[in-house]
Amino acid sequence: MVAELGVPRATLDRWRAWWREVFPQTAFWQERRGGFLPPLVVLPADLLARLRADDPGQRLLLALRWLAPLSTVSDGR
Repeated sequence: MVAELGVPRATLDRWRAWWREVFPQTAFWQERRGGFLPPLVVLPADLLARLRADDPGQRLLLALRWLAPLSTVSDGR
């Protein structure tokens, strides 16, 4: 997988840790997870699988747009 993506192993490990440990604890996810039935179990794979798009690139773009509020400054942060 590392060779396929051209991404260093350390970067993939960091991303994996964020999805498994950090993201599930965010208020963003706590507020939105109930909107997925059946529940998303394996992040981000289950999220990507639920998004309707013609190709994987479009699916990824939809996911990034959905996640965008996590990267904005709010509440004095």
